[in-house]
Amino acid sequence: MKKSLSALITAIMILVICVAATNAEPGTRVYINGVELQTDVPAFILNDYTYLPFRAIAENLGCAVDYDDASRTVTMDGNGIKLLLTVGGNKAIVNGKEVSMPAPAIESNGRTMVPVRFVSETFDSYVKWTPGYDDVGWGTEDNLVEIFNEIPVGINGFSVSVSSKRYTYEKNFSHAGWSDSFVSYDIILPQVKGFGDAAFQAKYNADMMNRLAYTVTNAKEAEEGQSGPESDGYFSYSDEESFKIISAERGILTIMHEGYEYWGGAHGMPYHAAHNIDVRLNKILQLEDLFKDASYEKRLLGIMSAMKGGLDTYEDELEVEFLPIDNSFYFMGDKLIIFYHPYDLASYARGFVEFEIPLASVSDILKDEYK
Repeated sequence: MKKSLSALITAIMILVICVAATNAEPGTRVYINGVELQTDVPAFILNDYTYLPFRAIAENLGCAVDYDDASRTVTMDGNGIKLLLTVGGNKAIVNGKEVSMPAPAIESNGRTMVPVRFVSETFDSYVKWTPGYDDVGWGTEDNLVEIFNEIPVGINGFSVSVSSKRYTYEKNFSHAGWSDSFVSYDIILPQVKGFGDAAFQAKYNADMMNRLAYTVTNAKEAEEGQSGPESDGYFSYSDEESFKIISAERGILTIMHEGYEYWGGAHGMPYHAAHNIDVRLNKILQLEDLFKDASYEKRLLGIMSAMKGGLDTYEDELEVEFLPIDNSFYFMGDKLIIFYHPYDLASYARGFVEFEIPLASVSDILKDEYK
């Protein structure tokens, strides 16, 4: 009787989970060190907990996973971590020590699903959660779960792997007659491994650390501005940055840096930088590197000028008379994406202005290796 009741409860839980995952709008996407997780069972939210497929997470982080069907236990070994957990239980054994799970491990479509906080604590990771939305007129954006740690994650089709380093700082200040001001940063930087050119790899990783040095310098300047007798909080400063692998095709690995920097005032400035790395040449590409000759500039400006009327913008005065700064393009399928930062072409409220240029429209001037 007890076994029948347990089986019935399990079946009901699985049905609820499947319905929730199927009907959930928006869905939930998972990234590990910027690499999107591909799995046959998607992440989902149940009882306010985000559940992730444990095997897919562990194997992407270089761990071996085994499941015993009779006892419904999962074992994992790798990267200095030995783990044992039971489906349906809210305890696990990690490196010989019993730990509590915030919610029990459950089974969905033959996969063991565990709460994201358990993943974070097990792999000593930082988890960044960005809620999605489903809004008429704006479309649907998925929830994002981004897991960052120092364990390298491989990139499909490439010999390269990527890990991450996180640096944070926060200090608050009070000023008479003025709201509290602050200095803070939360910087997550990629570190790559597996490039054929060791010198290029070392320089790229060092350049990422220089990004941190830039932020630390700004934070110190802002903090020094708080100490003056006439300081009124103007020197509030914050910088947030992380990254995603948004494309890995044509021999090009594109790491998109996404950030938001604030120097006081009405609002801060978002910024994106697409590092398009040709893994065959061990080189970060500039836009001109994609084309046979200098005629590309006139061609691209003509195409984008013709496309501007179809953009989602209310600003009739938008003119496309110049190409954006370096690191403002990437490939996506059969399109070349070129983007402009806020204020480059339109108002701050418009945000990033993005053009999707069909490769067929520039195939005659595009280098063969990038077609």
